[in-house]
Amino acid sequence: MSVTDSIPTFKARAAALGLDEAVIELFMDAKVDTLSKYAFCSSYVPGQSNETEFLTAIKAIMKRDASVGELSCLRRLLHEAYSMSAAELKQVVERTEDMPAKKLAQPERAHRLDTQQRRLTGFKIEGPLEPADRLVDLVVQQYEENRVYHVDLHKCPSKEQEVLSQGSKEDRNITIDALGTVRVKGKDAKLEADLASDLLLRNAFTRRALAYDQANLVDFVKLNSWTERLLQSRLVDPPPGYARITQNQIIQGRAFYAGGYRKGAWLSHARPYCLLPLRTLRCLGERLDGTSSQ
Repeated sequence: MSVTDSIPTFKARAAALGLDEAVIELFMDAKVDTLSKYAFCSSYVPGQSNETEFLTAIKAIMKRDASVGELSCLRRLLHEAYSMSAAELKQVVERTEDMPAKKLAQPERAHRLDTQQRRLTGFKIEGPLEPADRLVDLVVQQYEENRVYHVDLHKCPSKEQEVLSQGSKEDRNITIDALGTVRVKGKDAKLEADLASDLLLRNAFTRRALAYDQANLVDFVKLNSWTERLLQSRLVDPPPGYARITQNQIIQGRAFYAGGYRKGAWLSHARPYCLLPLRTLRCLGERLDGTSSQ
């Protein structure tokens, strides 16, 4: 989700500029709850001398005339919203494949984590289980691009690992993008999740499932059920002539005892589950829950 389309970002920025909570709630009630909606709530464009249309829109939202102090905050918020909307549109037009994933705004990131924590009761998302910001950004980008692809478990570090790595010396280099623009940017520190043991492997699976859940791609409970099936396959005695499933097969998503334990169908070359279509993943989750797909 972009910064200008985030409700928590709008509320946080309005409060930071000095608007009262009651005034912000009036904007929420009027459904002018994002920076992009606020930027185009009237035909007024920042810089014009006549702001009658803007004042009329504000009066319709607040159901009264705004005070001088409120107008000063609202004018500044409008300029920021309009500038950010224009800049974001430019980024969409000029975006290339080699550009990094867009970062979520901090209010939006905190809102998603808080909502997820409230929904997943009895499960504390912190420490080694909290996904790194870069992992969440990568999965959210899949949602925005409407394209799902496999995220390797080595690319699923924890938030605390990401924070500790930021203390290292920043490496800046010069790059030239597809449009010929020269940029000086810092090189992201290479972070890889530790998968040395079964516990660390489970934590990486959990972080990836939490990231997909925060991006509203796949429900955590259903994706975690599939993970449990993968991990349980290590405990199953293999049929005669087959070796026991290794941790490396689990990491590659190539080990799954298909159809339950009754059929005896052993698949050693199944596709990684994150490459499956979302429809297949959701149907799988429904079958694991014992429900049927419509």
